[in-house]
Amino acid sequence: MKFFFTLAIGLAGLTGFSTPLLAQDATPFDDNAVKTEVIQEQINEIGRELTDIVLENVQDFLDDELERLKKHNPKVQEALEKQANDYDRQLDSKPNDAQTHFNLGELRDEMDDGANAIIQMRKAEELFKVEKNVQGLAKARRNLRAYYRKYDFKPKDFDLKTE
Repeated sequence: MKFFFTLAIGLAGLTGFSTPLLAQDATPFDDNAVKTEVIQEQINEIGRELTDIVLENVQDFLDDELERLKKHNPKVQEALEKQANDYDRQLDSKPNDAQTHFNLGELRDEMDDGANAIIQMRKAEELFKVEKNVQGLAKARRNLRAYYRKYDFKPKDFDLKTE
């Protein structure tokens, strides 16, 4: 993190916050003055691009850190478990509720419980198909593709058919 701030301070010097590189006594018609202006503009452009890159990297770092802190917060984990239990109770009374399976699948993914997220999303996919809910089916399939990639599973890993 210290690196980012050091680099940002260095970039401030490149982007015009320091004394300009253009000679003070150059005339507008001097070839060297024109070349110096072009070089100064190129340096400023590089500085702006580097600043954008640094800011983007810092933002990504902070987003990842915030996500990590959320996941390791016991209160957040407790709330997620409570919500998962609520969905389980709903499924006890209405086991064929596609939306509840879908919601539970997304929640399991949020909890980094990949296998159960896939199981729930597959059940939601199946039920959305029976209901002819095209929008729900599309969302479930999109989530399944993402979960297979994220958790490094393959669809055949969840097939219960024996060969």
